[in-house]
Amino acid sequence: MPLPMAYLLWGTEDYLIDKKIDEIIINIEQESGESPEILRIDADELTPLQLAENLEFSPLFSWRRIVLIKKPEFMKKSGRKQKQTKEYEQVLSTFFTRDNSMQTLIITASEYDKAHPVVKLLEKYSETINFERLKPAEMRKWIMKEFKSRNAEASSAAIELIIKHSFDMYYMLNFIEKLSLITNGQLINDELVRQEIDVWETRNDNEIFKFIDGLMSRKVDESVKSYYRLSNWGKRPSEVLGMMGNQFATLGRIKYYLDKGFNKEQIITHTGMKEYPVTKMMSNSRRFSWDEINRIFDWLLEADYSFKRTGIDNELIMEMLIMRICTGK
Repeated sequence: MPLPMAYLLWGTEDYLIDKKIDEIIINIEQESGESPEILRIDADELTPLQLAENLEFSPLFSWRRIVLIKKPEFMKKSGRKQKQTKEYEQVLSTFFTRDNSMQTLIITASEYDKAHPVVKLLEKYSETINFERLKPAEMRKWIMKEFKSRNAEASSAAIELIIKHSFDMYYMLNFIEKLSLITNGQLINDELVRQEIDVWETRNDNEIFKFIDGLMSRKVDESVKSYYRLSNWGKRPSEVLGMMGNQFATLGRIKYYLDKGFNKEQIITHTGMKEYPVTKMMSNSRRFSWDEINRIFDWLLEADYSFKRTGIDNELIMEMLIMRICTGK
């Protein structure tokens, strides 16, 4: 049976998607008897014209080619870019009318919108596979297998803690690797796992502090990079947005007391806050006028609305929000 000319691999579990990509590559190698050329396309700024150019393939020899596009913008909810989404659909529609016996297209996506024009097209011409978090029994089995491959073993309680505190399988894999190295063949128990989780949470707390400090200091690059580190570690955009709202509410309180002529000790007494955050906020308040603070709360509300009511990518919303706060524009 011939392999599909295209695949749509979607879902929240990137590890499983990447394993499937590896499997597809091996299957194509076995079918053709040679290693395929793999074209990995940077999807961040991919225009319809660039997509069309990359899908053009006229082999001079009998090699196979795989075109891999990971999480392109055009696969996300179309929102206000419906015209451009139609252009991507047209490019792919033209691609599927051609002879693609020597070429395989693989597209990955985090979400699956049945009403999306490109998704509808891919449903018709590609093999579509969903990859979500494994069920608990499957996850336990996978973790035990990964420990065994490293000549390590974990108690049932330790495995349950790993599952509970891990937000994806790549994080779990790194955690398994670290635990296997530091135990050197000894049984991994739940106490050790708790200790390592505490280390991770401390790192996470430190990064939150860096993010807030960069934001209040109005440093765009530092704030954006810190935000994406938090995102990569599992912090959802809505969580970070809520955290930003709380920090600017606190900033407003401190600024209010400063305008009333309160000193640091009086502010600590009235707010119940500790000395260090009060000192930081007193310094930060000088960087923001009341007009700017009011605008920031408007922007926070706009971002929250956009999360819930528009098809705009949440990461893009957050990046634009951070830039607006830092630049005041």
